[in-house]
Amino acid sequence: MNFLQQLTADRARELLNYAPDTGAFTWRVARPNGAKPSQPAGSRRHDYMILRLDGALKHIGAFSTQEAAHRAYVERKRQVHAACTI
Repeated sequence: MNFLQQLTADRARELLNYAPDTGAFTWRVARPNGAKPSQPAGSRRHDYMILRLDGALKHIGAFSTQEAAHRAYVERKRQVHAACTI
């Protein structure tokens, strides 16, 4: 998958298991970085998870408000672009 393409729900389901009761993601398949099926996937950031899928970082989660989603977006932009002033 080209890293500029959008992650589809079908592709996420190919790669990940999701436990709605805990909000945890686990790998469904072995990954190039050595992660094995059933191992935890991603890292939690506030109201969402960050996962590397198909070579690109993806934010997955439910945001309580549009402002929370925007804060997450701005936080990620600042991480990627240290000189960002937005």
